[in-house]
Amino acid sequence: MDQATLIEALGKYMDVLEKVSYSTLFLTLGIGWAGLQGKDINALGMSFNRRQAFVAATVVYIFVDFLILVLFLRLGDLLTQVDAGQFNLAAAELATHTWCMNPFAFFGDDAWSALFNVAGFGLLIFLWWLCNASLMTLAGDRYTAARIGLWVLFFALGLSTVRAIIRVDQILLARSVGEVSAGYEALRALNYWASGISVVVGMLTFGAVYRMRKRFSYRSNP
Repeated sequence: MDQATLIEALGKYMDVLEKVSYSTLFLTLGIGWAGLQGKDINALGMSFNRRQAFVAATVVYIFVDFLILVLFLRLGDLLTQVDAGQFNLAAAELATHTWCMNPFAFFGDDAWSALFNVAGFGLLIFLWWLCNASLMTLAGDRYTAARIGLWVLFFALGLSTVRAIIRVDQILLARSVGEVSAGYEALRALNYWASGISVVVGMLTFGAVYRMRKRFSYRSNP
């Protein structure tokens, strides 16, 4: 396959990931705020009670998670087709993309650059926790088997997406050369820290939203 076409395709896939992630962020904030109100949800000209809204939102999140998973898997597949002589150019296409949640970004090896390098991976994990928190605002206190099943599927797809990102990282590290390879070696180590911090912050956010839901519920039903 033509190498220029492959490298261009990498940028296009990153463009799609950028649009999907930003759209999901705004959707999550809207769902979370609506869920905290403790009322029925009105969207697309239709009215949903909270149980229906939970199912609808979870299905949407599962679809988005699956879409993102497929896009990262395709990124990895495209990278395996790039010739060795062109691979650093392909890595640069990913590293320099402007997507704020870019998990492959690389801006240098000084302290500030290292912070920006790992921000993308951390923000993606935090976005997943925001989705999770917004679902919790709709879940209520009764957890049926269907609800738990949907939540488990959402969780499993999230873990699979992280694994797909790590796969791309491994390909970048294994095939890049020189300074690019050294940069991704450092980035891989920092991403472990970023993922851990993001999980902690995400769990704290989840807990804060849970307390807010209880408070809003109490005010709505004194």
